[in-house]
Amino acid sequence: LVFERNPVPVAIIAVQNEHEWTCGSETLADGYLREINRLFRESGLNVPTINANNLWQGAEGEIDCWSGDIDMFAMLRELSTARPNQPRIVIDFGQPKPPRIGEPEPERSTVRLAQRRLVETLAAGGQFCFAPFMAAQNPGFWGGTEAIDESNIYGADTDTDAPLDVAGAPGRLFHAYRAVATFARSFGRVLAGLEVHQRRVTLDPSPALRDGSPLTGYALEHLQGQQGSVAYVFAEAGLPENADAGTARIMLPDGQSLPVPLGKQSAAWVLFGAHLGGRTELDYSTLCAIGVAGQCFVCYGPAGAVGAVSINGTPIDVVVPKGRAPEVVQHESCTIVCLNEQSMPETFLGDNAVFVGVAGIDRDGEPVPLGPGKSYCIVHGSGEHAGEIESVSVRKSELDDTPSAVTTGPWAHGPADDYLDGSSPRYASIDRPLPLTELGSPYGYGWYRLEFKSGASRKVKIAAPGSGDRLLLAL
Repeated sequence: LVFERNPVPVAIIAVQNEHEWTCGSETLADGYLREINRLFRESGLNVPTINANNLWQGAEGEIDCWSGDIDMFAMLRELSTARPNQPRIVIDFGQPKPPRIGEPEPERSTVRLAQRRLVETLAAGGQFCFAPFMAAQNPGFWGGTEAIDESNIYGADTDTDAPLDVAGAPGRLFHAYRAVATFARSFGRVLAGLEVHQRRVTLDPSPALRDGSPLTGYALEHLQGQQGSVAYVFAEAGLPENADAGTARIMLPDGQSLPVPLGKQSAAWVLFGAHLGGRTELDYSTLCAIGVAGQCFVCYGPAGAVGAVSINGTPIDVVVPKGRAPEVVQHESCTIVCLNEQSMPETFLGDNAVFVGVAGIDRDGEPVPLGPGKSYCIVHGSGEHAGEIESVSVRKSELDDTPSAVTTGPWAHGPADDYLDGSSPRYASIDRPLPLTELGSPYGYGWYRLEFKSGASRKVKIAAPGSGDRLLLAL
């Protein structure tokens, strides 16, 4: 299904049946999920149906997906064994249990470990969807669950570790994820053509092995396909966040040994046999490939490291720059644009240019400067200036778009007298306490008004079990 919405058409490529839904009765679960699928089809949805139940329950014909971010390499191998004819989709890649207001903050993975788990997903031939991609707040008391104990006052879930924060700014994991996601998007044809069903015996790349011992040494997983191949290299687990993972060496079938510098990353990837456009073929790159912009091949690695790149049968050593400026090398019919780990977060690929030292690219394909006085450079990927570097200085006047002061009118409040004295026409009599959702108020405040007789000297106790988020009492 394709819905035309100005200015970009929106396409529905799959629809999910329930979300992390489990049931103790297999018969009831099958009937329930089948009924939802029937409603999908009767509504005209003819796209694939997926679920997110980790093989717990599903309806016939659905694609079983996975949720979580722990032991992704092993989990997706097991998924492919149980469902050999289905794609390996991690529909919820992210924190398995979000923090809740009133509870201690759960232990969060390091940036290094989070990126490693994402690379594990690709190394197992999987695809991923971030959940959530952007953190959210819960306005109007929308989000919330019953309080478990006195320490959990509100019980509302919060998304504090999403790639984007609540304001849309990059979070601590954004750029680590973006490097992997940009590679996967740019070379999607290579990844789609990999023979992922040929599961070879390999070293377990998971940071902690099943017996609890840490991984020592390097691990490698090589996936081959018709459009190229990828070797995923994993560093020793347990290294501190900023420790250098060193350089691994891989050996090609012809006996050639190549260095793979990892730097502060715990995982890297070596791309083989990929078509870059025109008559340009990438034989291999031991620097992490990011993508192609026009005639530019973009890769990155640790500052000062030496990577090996071969294009159209001609190898060349590329030294990763130590500063923010990229290393630009003309080689064969291609422009190699090499970045270091520090400048990678400030690098974005356009259709025909590489922008280095920017905050992003807007919807028109124009670079977004980091701020006034912050220069950036453009590496042109096509046209008469292909391969040339253009330096751009940003003046303060170009970014002087500070909005004018916001003026507000006098504050007003909605009177609550009619709710307090019971004269509001919105009141309706009920014979027993009911949840607000059953009374037509799915969010926000609801008013309960109670009348009871009591002697002046007697005490009255009011209990509100399962009251959810909060109660305000007016006497």
